[in-house]
Amino acid sequence: MALVLQFLFATIVFFVSPAKSQALESAPSFFYSVDSEHALDLLKNKAEKENKFLIVMFLGSQWCPWSQKMEREVFSDESFQSFLIDTCIFAKVEIPSTCAFDSNLKNLMSSLDVKESPTFLLLSPFGEIIKKEGFLSCDGKGLAIYWKEGLDAFNNLISSLDTIKDVKDEKDLENLYQIATYHGFNNIKNKIIDVGLKICKSPFFYLEKYEALSKHRKFKHPEMISLRKKIIQMDPKNKRLSQLRLAIVDFTNMQNRKKTKNSIEVVSPLVQYIKNFGSSDCENLWKIELMVAQYFLSRGEYKMAKDFAVQSKQHAPDVLKDELVSTIDYIDSVLVK
Repeated sequence: MALVLQFLFATIVFFVSPAKSQALESAPSFFYSVDSEHALDLLKNKAEKENKFLIVMFLGSQWCPWSQKMEREVFSDESFQSFLIDTCIFAKVEIPSTCAFDSNLKNLMSSLDVKESPTFLLLSPFGEIIKKEGFLSCDGKGLAIYWKEGLDAFNNLISSLDTIKDVKDEKDLENLYQIATYHGFNNIKNKIIDVGLKICKSPFFYLEKYEALSKHRKFKHPEMISLRKKIIQMDPKNKRLSQLRLAIVDFTNMQNRKKTKNSIEVVSPLVQYIKNFGSSDCENLWKIELMVAQYFLSRGEYKMAKDFAVQSKQHAPDVLKDELVSTIDYIDSVLVK
């Protein structure tokens, strides 16, 4: 039994051991060296037991100038350590040159969708990824304060979310969502959306869910169809401009799809919106027409671009008409050639 315990202890030390940077002597000694999913899991367990956040740093200390700069100017700063050491555990993943990758490191980076150096992941005490960031230009104290403010905001969001119970708190929930969006807390955003779908009577969270899903699901997917139907039912006359948001989301995603080549099909959500609500949404009508014109212009379809640019000029505020005239003149000059 003693031999088994010794072996287990040696394994843990090998995978998770405080280590200095190989590139810079000034790098801090409180980083835990991680080189596999197993090693990271051990640190996640440690963070959960100690109720601490886990900051995972993917650094190319041997070859990446940005990683070297942050190790030299940020992580070795005593103020950086003193601000975060009581609430965070630090893990360093050393990224070698491309030819030196082993399978364990590849699997670790793939599982966390890390593709470049430096990359920083902030994990909750329960192992959820709170935030993902790249190179940050600041000193040690500045980065420590920035991360600490983010972690404090995360704790406050979690506490506040537990108090949201019914539709009376709808505006509070929207405010929490905006805070989560500002800090880039995507997992928390998804949790807030789920709560909003249960308790809210406005289409706000349905629209957020629809936009999130539209990036990786087809419009004919049952969940997309259901959400769209629900949004239209909640705002049939577009008083909250929900159908404008739907049209823009659909247009944006059709525009980004590689398989979509038919320009008429791409702009159809915007054109349909103009047909249905253009007369009642004068404030946005000219903007939508200009979006359509710009898309046709980007595709070299100048006649269609001019048609919508002319319509946009007719409906635009007087202060913008001259600028739109210049756009139409440019299109005319191209058509003449």
